[in-house]
Amino acid sequence: MEKATRVAERVLMASAGLALVLGLIVWINGAYEVLGIHELLGYTLIASLWMLAVIAARSGVRRDLVVTAASWGVLVLALGWGQQYLLEGSWHWVIRLLHLVISMASVAWGRSLAAAIHRKELWRHGRVVTTSAG
Repeated sequence: MEKATRVAERVLMASAGLALVLGLIVWINGAYEVLGIHELLGYTLIASLWMLAVIAARSGVRRDLVVTAASWGVLVLALGWGQQYLLEGSWHWVIRLLHLVISMASVAWGRSLAAAIHRKELWRHGRVVTTSAG
């Protein structure tokens, strides 16, 4: 599971970084022609978060951490799909900023899952790690 965790975490980080760059290009320059790629990267980000949640659940990571991280992905998708209809007009920037913050927080959730998986693997192999997060 260590290799799958590393791959999922790298996909999480890469898709988040690229989605961030394209999202900022859309927001600042109005380059809506890259919006489809931005959305695909967002789906990839959430899929990798959910993959980490599955691996974490199978590794014995605390259920509340796994469920919260997986639920966070649902929140990101819901906001991403519905953001064009929320606070239209001059206040729409608030929704865009909220989408940015919530989406990037999914990276933190994914990294937390990966760290908890890693701690469980160390514990399983006899290299005890003393933390309370995993």
